[in-house]
Amino acid sequence: MFAKLKSALLPPALVVIGLGLAYGGFTEGRNFKAIADHGKIVEASVDRVTWKEKAVSGREKGFKIEVHFETEAKQAVQATLSVSKAEGQRFRDTDASSVKIKYLPEAPSTVILADAKDESGVMMIAGGVLALVGAGIFVYRRKKKAAEGAEPVAA
Repeated sequence: MFAKLKSALLPPALVVIGLGLAYGGFTEGRNFKAIADHGKIVEASVDRVTWKEKAVSGREKGFKIEVHFETEAKQAVQATLSVSKAEGQRFRDTDASSVKIKYLPEAPSTVILADAKDESGVMMIAGGVLALVGAGIFVYRRKKKAAEGAEPVAA
C-alpha cells in the first residue's frame, strides 16, 4: 500500500520540486543581474558564521555568514549570505572580520559576495529537468495503463 502511494506521489513531487527550484534560480538570476547592473560595493563586518554538521559523518555544510554594513544613504543593514564550504571555513577559522559585498540600493538586504559567480542557470536547468522527468513519468504511466486497458481485437 505504501509503495503504491509513494509511486503515485513521485511525479507530482518531482514537478513541484522542479518548478520551485527553477523559480528560485530565476529569482536569484534576476537579483544577480540587478546587482551586477547597479549594485554598490561596500565593506561589511562579519558578525557570525553558522553551519550544519551531519550527525553520523560530522561533515560540515550549509555555511552562512551574518554581516552588517552601512549603505551610501547611511542606513544600517544586517544580512545573511550563504557561502561555499571553503569560504565559510575561512571565515570561521581565521580572524577575517570583514568581507566585500555588493548590495542593491533599492533593497539593501539583497546582498552577494563581491566576487560571486552567477549560478542561477544551473538551478533553472536542474529544476526544469526535474519537472520534465516528473511529467514524463506521469504521461508514461497513463499511456501504459491505457494500453493495458485496451484489449487486442481477435481476428
